[in-house]
Amino acid sequence: MSSQEEQLSPEEGQKRLQEEHYAKQVAVRDAQLAKLRQRAEQAAKRSYGIPRTTGLLAYPPLSNQANPQQQGEMPPQLYLHEGLDDAFKNGKVDVSRFLLQSGAPIKRATPAAVLRAPADKQVALFQVLIEHGWTVNTPESLLPEIFRSNNEPLFDWFLEQGADPNVAGPENDQGQTLRLAAIQGTVQVVQKLLKAGANMASSGLYWAAGAYPEGSVPNIRRVEPSADFDKSRIPVMELLLENGGDVNHRLETHHMEELYPIVNAVKAGAVERVKWLLSKGADPDLKGSWGSARDYAKLYSSDEMKQVLGVEQ
Repeated sequence: MSSQEEQLSPEEGQKRLQEEHYAKQVAVRDAQLAKLRQRAEQAAKRSYGIPRTTGLLAYPPLSNQANPQQQGEMPPQLYLHEGLDDAFKNGKVDVSRFLLQSGAPIKRATPAAVLRAPADKQVALFQVLIEHGWTVNTPESLLPEIFRSNNEPLFDWFLEQGADPNVAGPENDQGQTLRLAAIQGTVQVVQKLLKAGANMASSGLYWAAGAYPEGSVPNIRRVEPSADFDKSRIPVMELLLENGGDVNHRLETHHMEELYPIVNAVKAGAVERVKWLLSKGADPDLKGSWGSARDYAKLYSSDEMKQVLGVEQ
């Protein structure tokens, strides 16, 4: 040991030990980053098709400071996450797996990013997420967005993986999936949801009864759907009734809405649905926020609707 080292104070000796320890950390990290860059470049050469991936992985080395976070250094996980987002968008299954294996975090918005991928790659990409600990019910249900995308194989796959149709979707909307299916879905889709445990028999009947054509504004002008559109919801309503739906079910809501299926159907101008509801025992005199079905028809409905409900014209 040199005389200079022997003359170091305890504080200086401790500082030197810290510097040597930090230097070893820097060397280990630089070696890891070099290996990671090499693997990313090899992945790019295999024509995975994401030119930005290598650049995103090439994050800068640690600065030579005891506390590098004070220098504003961005964590490697951020770069990996951005690369993962690109991989999802481009439908690159192998690159996505590689980035997750390299430490890319699964954030709240990560699963939804898969829905921007080509439709035929989405199941495989979600499978990669499952391999790394994600489940189809966390952090929120993607079933509403999948329903809107009309990707039936993906919808079926989610249900097969145990997706709960009662789990809230975006914005904590508890009934979003069930409402969309009741208003727009086929009998087959609604049947799948019921089989998966959907609690939608009565609420679904309410929403199906009040379905109206896209572009309609029932609070501003009268809705007059075609006969085909009107009748198209009746098979779904039949299915929901068979599964325990109540034609006089009162909607639980904190909003000013029509509280009963028949009032909702009257507002939607759905004459055939109103006839069907009456034939199943719906009460046209049950009153809600906007009065009864007869009250609403008297003020706003067509002559045909008034006739069906026995309202004086």
